[in-house]
Amino acid sequence: MLEYTKSLGSVSWALSLVSADQALALLKDPNPDAGDPSVRKLESISHAMEGQLGAYLRGLYSAGDRLQRSTVDLAFAIATLQAANPGRAIDLSADWVRRSIDALEALIPGGEPTDVAGQPCGWGAMPAET
Repeated sequence: MLEYTKSLGSVSWALSLVSADQALALLKDPNPDAGDPSVRKLESISHAMEGQLGAYLRGLYSAGDRLQRSTVDLAFAIATLQAANPGRAIDLSADWVRRSIDALEALIPGGEPTDVAGQPCGWGAMPAET
């Protein structure tokens, strides 16, 4: 427990310093593109952390990441008035809804609804009439 607590503290401290470093980089260049070293650094850290997750949590992370990226796209489009273009607003909104549904589906292991005992429920195959 002692070593686990120390390691958890180290991860938290490292993330805090990486965040501070990225905030400083953003002040230097407020509009970095996808190829910018600061963006690539954050992406590599995210991928490394994602690689430490099990299959279920990795799927949940992926769905949540797509949802947050879609949310940020929508928020920036609204803030920069891109959403004033009806076609763009519809595309962004539809993408956000799709990503929300993906995230919700990722919360259901196996993608099938189950009861509290883990048994499938809903409209499954109906028994033949006799």
